[in-house]
This record gives sequence, structure tokens and C-alpha cells, in this order.
Amino acid sequence: AFKTNLIVDGVNTAGLYAAYLDLPGATVYPNNQNVDSAKPELAVTDVTNYILGTSSSVIDALSKLKKVQFVQSAIVVKTPKGPMFGSDAVHVILRDKGGNSAVIEWLKGKNGQSEAHFYLHVAGSDQVVETVQNSNKITHIYKNTQGAVLTNAPTYGWQLKHAAKFDHLYNGNSNKKVDGYYMNGSGMSGLPGDWTPPSRFTRATQLVKNMPKPTSEKEALFLANQALQTMAVPIGGNPATSIWASMVDLKNSTYYFRPIIFVKNDLKKNTMLVTFKGIQVTWQKFDLQKIAKINQTPKGWLTIQSKQGIMVPKNQLGKIQAMIKTPTPGMSRIQEKFMSEGDS
Repeated sequence: AFKTNLIVDGVNTAGLYAAYLDLPGATVYPNNQNVDSAKPELAVTDVTNYILGTSSSVIDALSKLKKVQFVQSAIVVKTPKGPMFGSDAVHVILRDKGGNSAVIEWLKGKNGQSEAHFYLHVAGSDQVVETVQNSNKITHIYKNTQGAVLTNAPTYGWQLKHAAKFDHLYNGNSNKKVDGYYMNGSGMSGLPGDWTPPSRFTRATQLVKNMPKPTSEKEALFLANQALQTMAVPIGGNPATSIWASMVDLKNSTYYFRPIIFVKNDLKKNTMLVTFKGIQVTWQKFDLQKIAKINQTPKGWLTIQSKQGIMVPKNQLGKIQAMIKTPTPGMSRIQEKFMSEGDS
């Protein structure tokens, strides 16, 4: 929604995927008051750019991230009436071609300060291990999960526990009847069907567990598309409707993108417009290996820059923090216009 070089959803040529998703209500970012000059700083809004530009796997990315100190940051967009600062409460998901995945969240710690939580799932295991930055201790182990799903609030740990309550469901038929009739698919009876983040998380988790293992790239893309259709938020189902869909073939570093609705910022009026351009049925395919060889960025794509976010100015820190803490009753992207000097 912002015209910046911030990577919200992307993959690199090494087969590492990274994306931001909203996490309103639970996110607590560092207050930038106790910056350690001995550690390199990394703005929260630079995490995906940094990871995709420097790392080749989930383990590699986490190793680098655990050595930095995160600082709260803002995205700045130049407008005719001065700069517009924006921020969002987010968490990050990572996945690599080896099947490893991770989630990073900034949550309130025991001392009231922000703590970076790392959730790691290693390929072939059935558990997710949670640790906290600056500590080698494991804070929690979530069992019987593949760590393949992420939506929004509540926190990832809560979502894993909640989804586990539906592990008794299966792909098949039970003896359950409706008005005297047997129902096909009754083994999944009781699976949440609304478009709240917990319901979408649970629905996708159980679907992934019960889907057959693909034997080809074509089958994998077909199954991924089927899963995405159950996750997409339609207009009328939730005020924060889905804006786009993407699929990634990590083995071949291929990115598939499909717009759902089109969002345009009117910087003069500081408003967000939503437009519709008919039924979007065509996936756009981007082969990163080919793009890397010709060293040419496709139309609409961005070349990664190592630093996009800026540390929030002290006189605007309170406003940015208020934006992050604000619930999202409408569109998930929160924007705020700050009057520049000379503005009336």
C-alpha cells in the first residue's frame, strides 16, 4: 500500500521466502531508548529486505537476526504536503527449499519491554520450538505441528495451540447424520468456516495435514492454489479483504502472483481507494534464476536495497506506537499523515 521498496512478500534465488503479515494488538516493538552501540541495528521494516539480501536458508537467516538489535522504525512516503510516516504491527514468516520454516514476533516481555520471539520448525520434525532473543533457553515446544501456516492475531504460539484442538478431524466420512442423511466430508465436521485469523489458521492447518503429498511441481501448485482459495478473505466476509495471492516454488525459485483487488493511495487527499478490475484468474509467473542471469528487474518489481526503514523521530514515536496498538476494524493497513513544517 506504500510506494516504497519495502518487501512485504518475496523470495530470493537461494530459495528462501520471507513475508510480513499483520499482528495487531499483540505486537510490542523496541522503544529505541536503550540502544546498544556494540550491536548492529536493524529496523523492523528492514527485516525482509535484509534476510532476502543476505541469507540462503531459514537457519542462516535466524543466525544473523539473533546477532542484531531490532529498532522500531517507520516507512516514509513523500507527498505534496510533506512526509507521511506509516507503520504496522507485523510478524514475519520464513521458509526455505529444504522445508524449514520460522516465525518471528515482537512481543511484550516479563519486564514490559519488547522481546523478539523465534519459532523454528525443522523439516522432518513434528514440532515447533520457541526461543527468545538474547537467551539460549527454549521457552516452549509445540508438538504435532508442521509449522506451515501463518495468519494474523493472536500470536503464533496461541494459534498453534488452538489449531491442535481440531487434530481429531480427518478427510473422510463419519456416522454423523444431518436430518437423517449421511454427509460426505463429515470427518471434517466442526472445522471453522469464517474468515477470522484463528479460523483461517485452523482451516489451513488441517487442510495441509490431510492433503496428499505432491509428486510433481504441477501437483504442488495445484494443491497450493486449492489451499489458498480456502484462506482468501472475500469482500463481505471480513472488513480486511485479501488484496493479492502468491505461490512460491522454492526449489526452482519461481514466484507466482495474482492480484485480487487493487489498492491505490491518493496522497493529496491521504485516502486509500479500492478498485476492481474484473475476475482475476491469471497467475503471473516470475523465474528468479532467469531474472538473475539477465540482471533485469521485471516491470513492477524492485531491486533489494539494504536499508528502507528509518528510526522513528522522537517527536513522532508516540504517534507511531499508537498506530501499532490500534485495532484494525477496517482495512488492515493503517496509515497516518503527519503535518510537516509549514503545513496548515
